[in-house]
Amino acid sequence: MGLASPRSLTIRRDALELVTPSGRVVPLATQRRWGQDSARARALLQQALTSRHRVQSYFREINGQEALRFFTRPEDGGTVIDGAQIAPDQVLFGDLMFESPTGAWERGSYALNLRHNHGTASLPIELR
Repeated sequence: MGLASPRSLTIRRDALELVTPSGRVVPLATQRRWGQDSARARALLQQALTSRHRVQSYFREINGQEALRFFTRPEDGGTVIDGAQIAPDQVLFGDLMFESPTGAWERGSYALNLRHNHGTASLPIELR
């Protein structure tokens, strides 16, 4: 995810959710759950490298960028945070991990919802 705003925003981990085509709300995975199977997590990230779209290209030149540290790779360690601040003219970049409640993602229209201190943003996602 990449995020920029003309004004300061506060982003909390528990304010991100994925709404499935059937209307089920899936919260962001926890770091504990993500780290429980480090081999699976590592394989998932390696598979994503070949098809991952670099979102930096969507943002104009900025004064700074910050890492969204809601997750860390199990083998890397590092500090995980529950909230992040974004200042004007900054871009916040980071991975978001959701776990399918059924073990597989169904085809259809999803929505990535982000509640923040100024309202809610919703990004439609189509899975074919």
